[in-house]
Amino acid sequence: MDMNRRSFLGKGALFAASALGGCRSLFTGSAADYDESLTVFLSDMHIGSSANAPKHQPLKFGALLAEILRMDPLPRRVVVFGDISYKAGLKGDYVAAFPFFKQLTDAGIQVTLGMGNHDRRPTFLEVWPEYAASSPVPGRIVSVVPLQHADLVLLDSLKSIGGGQSEAARGYGEGELGAEQEEWLADWMAKAKRPFFLASHHPEFEPPGHSITVKGKRIDRFMYQFPHAAGYIHGHNHMWRSDFAYARWWPDGQIPVLGLPSAGYWGDIGYVLFRTSPNGARATLRQTEHFFPRWKGDVTDASAQPLVWRERTRANDGQTCLFTFPRAWPWNEKSRDFSLERY
Repeated sequence: MDMNRRSFLGKGALFAASALGGCRSLFTGSAADYDESLTVFLSDMHIGSSANAPKHQPLKFGALLAEILRMDPLPRRVVVFGDISYKAGLKGDYVAAFPFFKQLTDAGIQVTLGMGNHDRRPTFLEVWPEYAASSPVPGRIVSVVPLQHADLVLLDSLKSIGGGQSEAARGYGEGELGAEQEEWLADWMAKAKRPFFLASHHPEFEPPGHSITVKGKRIDRFMYQFPHAAGYIHGHNHMWRSDFAYARWWPDGQIPVLGLPSAGYWGDIGYVLFRTSPNGARATLRQTEHFFPRWKGDVTDASAQPLVWRERTRANDGQTCLFTFPRAWPWNEKSRDFSLERY
């Protein structure tokens, strides 16, 4: 997507440039600058433009982007799993977010943005109108992202809700795909020729009983019938998750699920490095902090935070989630023992 439009720069761009201090300054644009197998997953930025938006968030998000931009080689692409906006999809939130993502595209990194429950399509499209034309599902913002050894389908799970654009309409809500997107997805999966991941802002299941469904089935259970379906990835919960959703008693019944941290707002803070190979994929968590907004202390001072938060960060950082192509436990066929040799 082309994000190089000067009309959205200004004070926001100056702030983003300040927050991203220390990044690499020279990019040759050659293939050697980029790792084609590497994608970075970001979610839940919650960037605000109003006076009551949290002041810590742009600083923490900027620090994460600075880390990404110092990678050598750079990731080929960044995928964003929604909740770009602070609360209610105000246009000002997207204007404030634009220069942050522009830092990535200026470095030659491919950026794909998705919808979360705090986003709003009309105001998002005022800043990134190209997504309306590129989505294969009219009225939704859906992207098929080609990875080096697989495809990632970033679905639009933003449920249509009323309430206008005021901050009172915060957008807390369950996710849904809608009939037209479900129909398109079922057809796309049936035609898939290589491994693929389904992804959206919302998890496949939220207590007390809400699920993302396709044709009446929970999405992970619908995925099970397609051998190229490698896993499900989501944001929304602000917490690292490496799990199996739909588990059967035989190896190909495992549907791995990956849950992403927040990129600066609250919860597990960080991003995920997602690397594919001909045999599978490995997701590695880079976690820098863990905190909750109701804490009365200064969230910019990690040393003053509760020890349990710092211990969670230490324990989480570097954790992995594995996926195999085709979907199955990576058995060593000669010994029938569990093996990670494929990685």
